[in-house]
Amino acid sequence: MKKIVAVLLSSILCATMLAGCNGPAKGGQTPSVSVYSFSGENDLLSISNGVIVLSDEEQTFYGGDLAVDQEHFDEVTAYTETFYVLSGGGKNILLSNSVVDETGETIGVSGKTGKLSGGTVLTAGVDALPNCLWFELKTADLDGAEHEYQLQLTVTEITDN
Repeated sequence: MKKIVAVLLSSILCATMLAGCNGPAKGGQTPSVSVYSFSGENDLLSISNGVIVLSDEEQTFYGGDLAVDQEHFDEVTAYTETFYVLSGGGKNILLSNSVVDETGETIGVSGKTGKLSGGTVLTAGVDALPNCLWFELKTADLDGAEHEYQLQLTVTEITDN
């Protein structure tokens, strides 16, 4: 019985000492997290449910969902989706995905646009987000014709820091 009490007391003592190991972030401050949502639409396509999460340790860009007018995009054999920020007179690409069908069939363009996480996703800075976030869709048709569509996205900050 004495051994059980000794082991139990030792366990409680260790647990109490380890409870303080997960202390506050550097400098005693809680990490800063900013969350933004974005969307946009025109007559031919729309982006919805886009999210950007910026924290001290990591940045995540989720492009959301692309929906297109199926009749207008019914002969697409290849496409490239690109999200970018206009900054300093140029495009700073955040995320770009390409799909090519090499069987001669058409492919659907609507769907999830992808996600990117890392230390620095927004090289242009947060200040460029509200008015300068764009989506670009480039397509190629069965007859080889190429088309380009631009869509400015509306960005809304969800968090209050």
